[in-house]
Amino acid sequence: EGFADAEPAHRHADGGGADSQSLGGRGRRMGGWIDCRRHGSSKMGLDQVTSDEAWKITCHEAGHAIVAVRLNHPFIYVERGEGTYGQVEVGVTPLEPRPDGRPRGGTQDELSRWQLFYAGGAAAELVLFSGYREYASARDLCLHAKYEELRNINRRDAWDQDLQSAKSLLDRESVEKLANEIDRRKKMTDEQVYA
Repeated sequence: EGFADAEPAHRHADGGGADSQSLGGRGRRMGGWIDCRRHGSSKMGLDQVTSDEAWKITCHEAGHAIVAVRLNHPFIYVERGEGTYGQVEVGVTPLEPRPDGRPRGGTQDELSRWQLFYAGGAAAELVLFSGYREYASARDLCLHAKYEELRNINRRDAWDQDLQSAKSLLDRESVEKLANEIDRRKKMTDEQVYA
């Protein structure tokens, strides 16, 4: 039984003007776009973490992958390494620059799915732990804000709205099941998650 088998109760699909204040002071502008590179853990992730923190990191990454599966959103793999390292690799995104340096963009529905994908990690933590680690979601929040800039709408509480929408796509059993599999395998392709 795959992680996409259980249909969530709700299906929900990812501008102008997000600034560092709308990011809670977490973002900074670089050439008109918010620079999210300073957020997130390094590939090495050598920071020492408790077993509880390690489990939260794994569940966070599982949340991204499950939201991607349930929205039929592309990703390449989900990986959990040493220390604080964890990621879901997505390949080329609508934020990747075109030859003229501007983001590729996408339809409003595509941009909404990307936002829900980035909210998926924090949403999984909400489902399992009744709260999420803001410092661990800083890069996700920053990228979410970049997508908000590309949208034709201007939502003041975009992150909170999408966090709740992503949460409605998740359930405790699916997050724990995938997180246990990620712990066991360390890296899973999209096909392995879908299976």
